[in-house]
This record gives sequence, C-alpha cells and structure tokens, in this order.
Amino acid sequence: MPRDLTKPGTTKRQPDRPERKDATRRLFIVVALVASAFTCGLYYLSSIPDTGSARPDRQSSVTRPGVKTPATKTTPPTRTAPREPDDYEFYTLLRETEIENTPVDAYTPKTKVKYDYLLQTGSFRNKTDAERQKANIAFLGMRAVVKRTTTDSGIWYRVQVGPFTSRSKMNSAVDKMVSVSIQPLVRKIPKGK
Repeated sequence: MPRDLTKPGTTKRQPDRPERKDATRRLFIVVALVASAFTCGLYYLSSIPDTGSARPDRQSSVTRPGVKTPATKTTPPTRTAPREPDDYEFYTLLRETEIENTPVDAYTPKTKVKYDYLLQTGSFRNKTDAERQKANIAFLGMRAVVKRTTTDSGIWYRVQVGPFTSRSKMNSAVDKMVSVSIQPLVRKIPKGK
C-alpha cells in the first residue's frame, strides 16, 4: 500500500497497549489480597485461646434402651494453697563462709626467641637457572642472593631473599612472588645469625 510521505499526519497511530498495564494491576491486586488474607488468618489463629488438648474426647450420644449409663460425678477442681517462697540458705552461707586466699606466684613470661624470616625461592642444580630466578626476583624490586651448598646428592644453588625483620614485610614479599608464580619457602632464622 503506498504511503503519502508529504503529509505526516495521515496515518493512524495505534494506541499503546493498555492490556499489559491491566494485567500487572490485576496481579498486584491478587498478591495483595492473598497476603492480607494470610495475615488475617495468622491474627485469627493467635487470638484463639488454647484449650489444652488438641482433640476433645467425645462420648457416644447413642444410648441403648434398657441400659442405664452410670452417672458421672463432676468434682470441682481442688485449689492448692499458694506456695510459700523457699528459704534460701546461700545468703547466710556466703556471709559465714571464709575463703582462703592462697598467694599465686606472678606469671613470668618465657623469653621469646625473636626470629628473622628468610625466603628460599628455589634450589637449582645449574647456576644459570639460579641466576635466571634471581633476575626475575630483581624485576619485582627485591634483592636475591644465590648461595652454593654441597649435600650428599651434589652441588645445589639456592636462591634466597631476605632476611625480613617482621612477618608483615615477609608476607608482602611472598605476595609479590606468588603474583608471578614463584612459590617461596619460609625459613625462620634466630636473630643475630
């Protein structure tokens, strides 16, 4: 169908869809009604006094002709005398009891051995591998040392960083190394060594 583009007002606009708004409004009303009915039901249940038993006992109301049912005696509930408060003896016992005060020796804390922390980042058979590890650590802004050690299995080159005087400094160095996939070994060294 051809359109006339020179006259902009010739086409009819379709009205917005009010059906969707009506459906949302209906849903809101239904939810509000269900919630208020639930609240009223809870209020009603809480206002009912408790009878003490869930199901009252029912006796059959059918009587047989010629059979007499025994009359039940109703006894009024017996009233018990209000309880007198118990005599508590601990008030007098506390006043009369003597407590022995034994002197306790003052606690003397053990002298703590203070440690420095050393990080070993690797142990290599080749010195070139150890130097490469040392260079990677230098890129992180830390100073590493390569130490040569001899064991039963041969010569090893250990790459070590530190010593660190506090645990927090050591932890920050460990975090930097872990960020570049180096898993260091933490060694405690007594101070002064």
